[in-house]
Amino acid sequence: MNFKKFLSLFLVLGTIIFFTSCSSVFKKDVDMALDSNASNSVIFVSLNYPPYYYLDSQKQVKGRCVAIVKRVCERLNLKPVFKLLPWKECLERGEKGMVDGVLCLSKTRMREYYYHYPRANLDFAEYTIFQNSINTGSITSLSDLKGKKVGVIDGIAYPEDFVNYEDCEKVLLSSPTEAMRMLATGKIDCTIEILDVGSKILEYLRESDPNLDIDDVKPTSLVFRIDPIYIGIPKEAINSEELFRKIDRELLRMQHSGEIFRILSEFEEEG
Repeated sequence: MNFKKFLSLFLVLGTIIFFTSCSSVFKKDVDMALDSNASNSVIFVSLNYPPYYYLDSQKQVKGRCVAIVKRVCERLNLKPVFKLLPWKECLERGEKGMVDGVLCLSKTRMREYYYHYPRANLDFAEYTIFQNSINTGSITSLSDLKGKKVGVIDGIAYPEDFVNYEDCEKVLLSSPTEAMRMLATGKIDCTIEILDVGSKILEYLRESDPNLDIDDVKPTSLVFRIDPIYIGIPKEAINSEELFRKIDRELLRMQHSGEIFRILSEFEEEG
C-alpha cells in the first residue's frame, strides 16, 4: 500500500470514528434532556394577591387559585411549583414562554395573543376604589376621582371605564401592598383594587406594621364590574398546547361537578 492510499484510508477511518462519537454524545444529550423533563414539574407564577395567591407565615405559596390549580395538578400527575414575582415580571416571563402558567390573569384581547385561556375560570374579582377618608371626600362615582392621585399597579388590566377616565392622575406602582402603604401615608388619594385583595392586605399591614395608621383606609361604594380570573397558559412555552388541553378539560370537569366551588368554600373555612 503506497503512502497516498494509506493516508486516504486513515482519513476515512478517522471521519467514521469522529461522527460515531459525536452521535453517541448527541444521544446522551438528548437522553439527559428527556430525563430532566421526566419529573412532570410545571412552574406557575403570580404576584402577591391575597386571598387568591400569596405567601403564608410558613413561607409557602397558598391561596384560593392555588388550591384549585393544585387539585388540577394532582389529577394530571403534575408537580406544581408556585413562584411569587412582581406582576410585570410575571407577564414578561409568560409572554416569552419562560413559565408554564400565570395565575390570577384576567382576559383581554391583547393577552389572548400570548395565552391560552381555559373555558373555566378559577375565581371572580370585584374592583373597587379604596380611599383614605381623611384626605378625600365621598367617592361614589368616577367623576369624584377628578383631580385626585389614584394608585395603579403596572401591568394590571383594570376595568375599561376606569382606564378611559382621564381626569385623575394615575400613579404607577409596583404592587397592591405599596399602594395601600402610600394610601395610608397620604402620598396618594385613592387606589383601585379588588375588594378581597385590598381588604386582606390591610389586615396584613395592621398586624405587621402597627405604626402605620390604616384605620382611615377603607373601600368606597364605587364598585366596577366583576371579572373572572383565570390561569393563562403561555403559547410560547414548551408543550403548551398539550398542557393547555389537559388543564382545560380538567378545570371544566371540576366546574361542572361543583368541585371548584367546594374547594373555594373549604379554603374560606380554613381561613
